[in-house]
Amino acid sequence: MHEETTAAAQLKDELLPAPAGSKPDRTNGLPPRAILDLDQFVRGLFVAKSVNTEKDDLQKQGFTYAAETNWDAADGTGAEIVLIKFRGSTEARHYIGSVSASTESSASALAGVPDGYVLTANSKNRYGDIIMQARFTVDDIAVHMHYYSHATADRAGLTTLARAQYTRLTKSITTPSPRP
Repeated sequence: MHEETTAAAQLKDELLPAPAGSKPDRTNGLPPRAILDLDQFVRGLFVAKSVNTEKDDLQKQGFTYAAETNWDAADGTGAEIVLIKFRGSTEARHYIGSVSASTESSASALAGVPDGYVLTANSKNRYGDIIMQARFTVDDIAVHMHYYSHATADRAGLTTLARAQYTRLTKSITTPSPRP
């Protein structure tokens, strides 16, 4: 249990920091920079009627834990980044593929991130924002990002954010952490 707690804390440390001047986004009920167990993950990220099904699916897919952060930036954009640890890289890729197959939006490649892609909502949400998502994997970690921009899609903003998260994760995986 101690190893898993330490590993979860390390995953949380891999989250990108919020931009200067940003504030936490409280719409999903999750605090920024949180470690999430399976129950917290499904309650925070899925609609109530699908929580039990998603929980069962994630258990089968090898969900271990997740780390999440969120913010509303001073420039009017908002973001939520979730790093989801699975038992293996196959399970992480399967999760990204399955969650993407169930999304109604147009998808395109995410430049600079191998096998990554961007999904853009086909219309504004009730706040007038366009919701974009970036999804990719790094080893056994699935990355799921939501990015909100007012009135028009900000692909460049999301791409920059996704590349920064990808770089941060790939550096930590290729640089072994010291053993206690």
